[in-house]
Amino acid sequence: MRRTPGQVVFVDGPEDLRDILAHPFDTWRIFLHPVQRKVALRPSYNGPAQVTGGAGTGKTVTALHRARHLALKGGKRILLTTFTKNLAEALDRQLTMLVEDAAVRERVSVKHIDSVSYGIVARHRRPGIASNDLADQMWEDAADGLPYSATFLRREWEHVVLAQDLQSEDEYLACSRIGRGVPLSKAQRSVVWTAMSGVVEGLRKEGKSLFPQLANEAADLVSEPEYDHVIIDEAQDMHPTHWRLLRRLVASGPDDLFIVGDPHQRIYDSHVSLGSLGINVRGRSTKLKLNYRTTQEILTWAVPLLGLVPAQGLDDSADTLDGYRSPMHGRRPSV
Repeated sequence: MRRTPGQVVFVDGPEDLRDILAHPFDTWRIFLHPVQRKVALRPSYNGPAQVTGGAGTGKTVTALHRARHLALKGGKRILLTTFTKNLAEALDRQLTMLVEDAAVRERVSVKHIDSVSYGIVARHRRPGIASNDLADQMWEDAADGLPYSATFLRREWEHVVLAQDLQSEDEYLACSRIGRGVPLSKAQRSVVWTAMSGVVEGLRKEGKSLFPQLANEAADLVSEPEYDHVIIDEAQDMHPTHWRLLRRLVASGPDDLFIVGDPHQRIYDSHVSLGSLGINVRGRSTKLKLNYRTTQEILTWAVPLLGLVPAQGLDDSADTLDGYRSPMHGRRPSV
């Protein structure tokens, strides 16, 4: 076990691993395993880079160390972002623990993605965010009398219309709906478009937006890059509108986007093709397979229950749990 300036500890074997896991959860965020070290402290990536891995493989630790590494190298405008406010607050605490130099710490802004969108739009107007109750009622009203549920209409709007930034009925009639499950004829699409448009108009009259709308508006308002580097944690749950904004916030080039996530832990139905959004990670993808949170006995029992069907990766490739393992051992689980 080797300690470096800044309190970062490099772990070299299972014994060291057992020692650090005796610490409180937040404390061992500063420890870096050799596999993570190679990814997080790589001098440079020639473009967007992606890190995936199962639960407990240290993806978030890797993201935190990448932020520190880039800040120490002199990057002055670094965004570390994630999907929710709670996650962003946790990242902020952990990064402050990891980076002791205040001047270096100030180079990294930690914000959840909706906060980023809101802040950009707020420079131009005061955004009004629709409450869940208001939005739910609007979608229920739109679905009244139709053979489609409110949930179907909302997801169609979020995952097809907003995801592809469709601006007209003609664009919607001609667009791809791969992955939506329910086929729609052109006549049916026209009915659905009218229903969705009614909700959009209702929100406009109320002076309200939903967050995916706000992200698209923010992307349109970004006239030039605002960050030198952007690091995304829990990337699997980012909506295509978020990715459109993130792509515009940083200029294409070395170390522009560092993307961390696990398609198997996807909470929301936001299947994204990064390539279609101008984000190419081919040749710069790393998969973490070493779990240092769970014993091998638990993994052996749990992984088959999770299912062996590959998940859809962000780079259009299949993501599997093959090779997912732990150096730690314990009792076999009893059910």
